[in-house]
Amino acid sequence: MIALRQRLLEVFETEYQEHLEAIRKRIASADGLDAALASADLTEATRCAHSLKGAARAVGLEDVEQLAHGLESLFNKVQSGETELGTDLKQQVLDVLDEIEDRVVEARPEEGAEPAAETDEPEVEPSPGEEPAARDSGEETAEPAAQVEPPGRARPSSVRVDAGNLDRLLKSAGELHADMLSQGLGSQEVRAISGEMAVLEMNWSRLWKRLGPGVRQGGIGPGAARILEAGESFGSHMKGVSRRLKTATQSQERCARSLRHHLDDLESRVKAARMVPVESVFGGFRKMVRDLAGSEGKQVEATIDGLDCEADRIVLQRIKDPVMHMLRNAVSHGIEPPEERQAEGKQAKGRVGLHVSTERNGLLITVEDDGRGIDFGQIAEKAVHRGLISRDQADVANEQSLSQLLFEPGFSTAEVVTTISGRGVGLSVARETVAGLQGTLNVNTAPGKGTRIEAWLPISVLSRRLLLISYQGQTYALSCDSVAKVLRIAVKDIVKIEGRPAISYKGETVPVVSIGEILKSGDSVVMTDTDSAYIVVFRNGGGHVGMAVDGFVGVNDFVVRTIEGLGDGKRSWAGAITSEDGAPCLVLNSDLLSTSEAVSHSAGLVFRNKEKQEDRAKVVLVVDDSITTRTLEKSILEAHGYKVRLSVDGRDAINQLRAEPADIVVSDIEMPHLNGFDLVRSIKRDSRLAGIPVILVTSRDDPADRTRGLELGAEAYVVKQRFDQADLLQTIKQMV
Repeated sequence: MIALRQRLLEVFETEYQEHLEAIRKRIASADGLDAALASADLTEATRCAHSLKGAARAVGLEDVEQLAHGLESLFNKVQSGETELGTDLKQQVLDVLDEIEDRVVEARPEEGAEPAAETDEPEVEPSPGEEPAARDSGEETAEPAAQVEPPGRARPSSVRVDAGNLDRLLKSAGELHADMLSQGLGSQEVRAISGEMAVLEMNWSRLWKRLGPGVRQGGIGPGAARILEAGESFGSHMKGVSRRLKTATQSQERCARSLRHHLDDLESRVKAARMVPVESVFGGFRKMVRDLAGSEGKQVEATIDGLDCEADRIVLQRIKDPVMHMLRNAVSHGIEPPEERQAEGKQAKGRVGLHVSTERNGLLITVEDDGRGIDFGQIAEKAVHRGLISRDQADVANEQSLSQLLFEPGFSTAEVVTTISGRGVGLSVARETVAGLQGTLNVNTAPGKGTRIEAWLPISVLSRRLLLISYQGQTYALSCDSVAKVLRIAVKDIVKIEGRPAISYKGETVPVVSIGEILKSGDSVVMTDTDSAYIVVFRNGGGHVGMAVDGFVGVNDFVVRTIEGLGDGKRSWAGAITSEDGAPCLVLNSDLLSTSEAVSHSAGLVFRNKEKQEDRAKVVLVVDDSITTRTLEKSILEAHGYKVRLSVDGRDAINQLRAEPADIVVSDIEMPHLNGFDLVRSIKRDSRLAGIPVILVTSRDDPADRTRGLELGAEAYVVKQRFDQADLLQTIKQMV
């Protein structure tokens, strides 16, 4: 019986929402229509209330059943003419619908709670067409909560799966995805070798046909016979190897196709298993908004729709708290008190909406209100007071740049900190979460009319379609969902408007910046093969912005992994992928361009032909026993034009330097065999190496350690907790 009730509750979760929304729409439509239409709306509302009552009875929600019964009786009275559906009565109906929703949310099992133990007793289910028995024989029979499948149709089975196991399955699917990409690259290599072998066999056959008769006719004695025998044996062996290689190539290609097919099937099934309705995570937000409004003495109408959309459970769980913060801000900061709204000519009751929809193969979550909007003057004053911007910057800052300050950690315009808002944490968390999911976040506001925040997120975190681009010999990845167009245009077509480079795209003037400026390397140089430039056009709010890169590598599906320990520079990166050749590749944050100052303060673009680039790249030796840290620092440094060598500890670093010196050393401290302090001492004591600058990058923030490192001869000491890639790059530039 427990299993049956749980299945009925799962069906009821969807059914009751449909009934509530249908009643809300019918009640709203009944106003201002002719009598015939109004009667039809009330008839449909009555039917929904009746169905809701029966469904609630079937799952044992007695309080919901009683509320639905009251609605049904009320609608019957309106239809019979005993009462009129005026404004006050309509509000009472809406309040009852909210109450029903609250009761269902309260009755919902807590997420992560262990299910009740099931017995081996057979389940008692209604026969086909049979309705659940009414508790009172004098009461009308309720409609069944869920229809029974007709005979002959198999009923879908279900099983509970631990969320942790599903996450591990997701990780395994990601690893298989990377292996599949490598398999595809291997298939291409085997196919290429097979082709070269066929060419070699053909050339040998031609050569032997010309060589054979000459050897036979040369009369050079017994040696000729041995040459002929060896040549024929070699040719025969080559043909055999060529046939075997061709067979192996065909087998490899079949295996690669089969692997891709099975992996695609696995990915689709894992995605389907992880997909849940938005309602399962956001279902309690309507009640939360009403409770918050009541606690602040405000009147708020909460509009929530699109909860029937489905998305990955991980995506919804990560974005749940940020959405909750945005709704709290809408109630606390956005909606004015009733008397203030009336004084401004507004209705006393404000509106807060949460809208979910699917767009561009992703999930679009919109939180909006009709409150006071954003006071950009107040934002500028707060920013100046906190030292985020100067007075001169505040005077010339536009609304877009000022709105981005709202997402800075600890930034708030609230005068008083309450239990609801005012600490400046919510929007900061929202941006970090959206960036971590490789999504975008946009804010639109109008003073006195309200604020609208849009968060676009991928529906699934399993794999993403990425565009691979190149810059200074390094490959980077960008989410295709945020890319509007990739262009190859003549350098002469890049014009300057008010001193800033721009292009024309679909009749719009699009500002263009170099990827080096976006990555805060201060480098506006972009390499080209010809007189053409490669531009990636991004969507940026309601407009576009272009980013100049060295070239396009390709497009493919990849599993993006989160990178920990990026410090203040983490906003630049959404994660990392493993490319087809097994090399790590950083994924740029899709929201990076909309928050970058380089877009409005571009230093200009300099295009340089790759064939004319003759400057020797500076060599940096990165010393760290962590492969993750080595890989990360190598990717960042190579992206900014440095040649990077890697070392696993101090002893290996000394051996490398003595064999081939570097221009600078970036070293950890805590390492086996020879730590960072001893490495500095060894370098400075060696007359051949003493002139090489050393930067210590470590998690040890003890002043004594800093003093010791500098006294030993290190040129700089950087603490990892405060690690900022721009500072490190600037330090390196000053030393080499």
